Amino acid sequence: MIASMRGYFFTISLAFLTCPLASQARPKITPAAEIDLQTHAEWRVNAQIEFDTAGRLLIPYRDKFRMSPTGNWHLIRLTGPLAGELKREEIDFSIPQEPVDPESARRWDAFSSRLLLSPDGSHAFGVFEGSVVTAKSGPPPSGAVRNVSVDTFSSLISFDLTAFRVLASADVTQHPNNLAAKQISMKGDLLLLYSTDTTWKIAILDGFLHKVQTVNFSMAPVEKSGRSSCRLRPDLKIECPMQGRGDLLLGPESVVQLAESTCKMRAGSSAFGIGKDETVKDYIIEADRLCTRDESGKEQLVSADLLPRCRQGWDVSAISPDRHSVLTSCILMDTFLDTFSYISRASLQLIDVATLTVTTTIPLSTRHRSAVAVFHHSGTSTIAVIEDGARLLVYAVAD
Repeated sequence: MIASMRGYFFTISLAFLTCPLASQARPKITPAAEIDLQTHAEWRVNAQIEFDTAGRLLIPYRDKFRMSPTGNWHLIRLTGPLAGELKREEIDFSIPQEPVDPESARRWDAFSSRLLLSPDGSHAFGVFEGSVVTAKSGPPPSGAVRNVSVDTFSSLISFDLTAFRVLASADVTQHPNNLAAKQISMKGDLLLLYSTDTTWKIAILDGFLHKVQTVNFSMAPVEKSGRSSCRLRPDLKIECPMQGRGDLLLGPESVVQLAESTCKMRAGSSAFGIGKDETVKDYIIEADRLCTRDESGKEQLVSADLLPRCRQGWDVSAISPDRHSVLTSCILMDTFLDTFSYISRASLQLIDVATLTVTTTIPLSTRHRSAVAVFHHSGTSTIAVIEDGARLLVYAVAD
């Protein structure tokens, strides 16, 4: 979830640097196209952008000037961002549950949204979560700093991308368990991972947001301290990293110990099959590499050390639908008078998955919230960067 200023700095999956981002060996490139989307995007909502399987851009945003929750969300589809004639389509929609903050200037105290595309590009799911904190009269409860109530919401939208329309919506706020993760299956169903003290439950929803199945997993094989690092995979399995031995792969009726490997998949990673191989000493990363594994968990391919060094490691931010190209990202954060944090430098790396080599470095703005996507076709990687939900930069990089 995003809270206030935090949403400004962590729109895309970035990490911290300890040395300058400029790479003398790789010349930076300039945008092949700059497009003003003429949107009034709400800055409290994390910026998002995705390529579908046909190379069209999907951009969801919330209109900051519409105070009413009716029709204040939009999904833009852009065809031919590098072509001479740009085609734009747009859907207006509302999420089923969106509380109004009593302090209207804030809207929410926390909010996050995520767009998940089906593998065949026929449909997509939007997952919207947030909370509103309201002050209550009277003294705070024992052990609390303030006397407040917290209202949360969790809503789903299903989009038909063939007809380009809203297919269904659902309010899942009242689910009795905590929503720990969301993923899209290899069949294109929406997977919602809920957790209790002893069990994981995967709710499987179809394109109409009808629950078609619930799959239960026991948490017993995984120590409590390590459960937050587990990740939900598109093949309906849960993978949990294990210190000093192979990862555990949990299925509904089986637990498999994968081959021991230093290649680890991160929780929440969108790049299925691409992991990180890091060497850490005294909490400092000494080597930072991408890696791939086979089905047994054995390491197949390892990249060269990703430089310049990131304090918390270069993160995978986007992968092309054909899984040919990957974008990694990193930022440098500084502070002013030890009070305010700001981005001082930011950068992307384009990586060829077949060889795990860096082909291009692209600077990111330090003054705008950014989100990125990549599409590969006919020997060219097209990189899209959206700033503040309003300005689109498009780069073209030949293989």
